[in-house]
Amino acid sequence: MTKRSQVVLVTSVLLLVALLLQSVLLNRVGFAPDLVALVVIAVGLATSPTIGAVLGFVAGMLLDILPPDLTTLGATALTLTLVGYGAGVVRDPRGLAPVQLGAIVFALTWAAGFVHVCLAALLSDRVVMWPSAIGTVTLTAALTSLVGLLLLPYLVQKLMSILGLRRPRSRLKRSGELTMSGHE
Repeated sequence: MTKRSQVVLVTSVLLLVALLLQSVLLNRVGFAPDLVALVVIAVGLATSPTIGAVLGFVAGMLLDILPPDLTTLGATALTLTLVGYGAGVVRDPRGLAPVQLGAIVFALTWAAGFVHVCLAALLSDRVVMWPSAIGTVTLTAALTSLVGLLLLPYLVQKLMSILGLRRPRSRLKRSGELTMSGHE
């Protein structure tokens, strides 16, 4: 089995499980974490911006066509594409402190929720109540980042080991290689 087919298989299974849990169980609750966004973030962190964006687009389109979605087709796909790309830009998540990882998850899910609300205001005929919409986006992002603190380190590590992926630690040289004057 090639590495590409392994990536497709593993991400498809993760996405299917998250979609089912999100649509069957969590959408019936008033406020719940966004498991689909967490899977997109985990795959983006473990792989690359391109794979994260592609998975975000596929996940968003699937969420847009699953009932009972009331948003414009493609709005969720756009937001999750941005989330997947943003997660993939993070160079190596293994060295991040839990606070940093939680902040990344919160920022990505909050930005996605805000973009989604803005798209709903622009593309639909419904009136958006901004204070309640921002409160809902913030609460969902907080719940998602709390669940992400528990799941993401394990999920990213397992994804990277299953797929045999190694991402560079940093673009900077190691501290021992840096000199004060810049000369060797």
